[in-house]
Amino acid sequence: MQTTPAAASTTISVRTTDSGPVGGTALFWGDDPGPGDGEILAACDKQNGDGKIAYAMAQWKVNGEWQFFDLIDEGASDYESGCTYADLPNIAEEKIVYVTACLKSGPNSAREYCGEDTARA
Repeated sequence: MQTTPAAASTTISVRTTDSGPVGGTALFWGDDPGPGDGEILAACDKQNGDGKIAYAMAQWKVNGEWQFFDLIDEGASDYESGCTYADLPNIAEEKIVYVTACLKSGPNSAREYCGEDTARA
């Protein structure tokens, strides 16, 4: 796991590390931009038809125990935005959250081309 940065943004976009046009991104909003008071994670498949799906994961600690939430976007779930969104459990304010974006060949396949960054809840 990465070391804790001096400062992290509450909203970040993490790219996959594949070459050429980016294959996928993970988005994290530390403060829900809507009416809720939680966090949001999104997986965004940027290249429909390439045989890959986008995978996003958020990890954080609660009382010393790692928590995580993940989701996939198969590129056809939301034609307007190209992303799949999920509300996360409410994470304590200022908690460091590790966000990962990967590509996968299918829902149960290994993660590939993963990029990582950190954010604050």
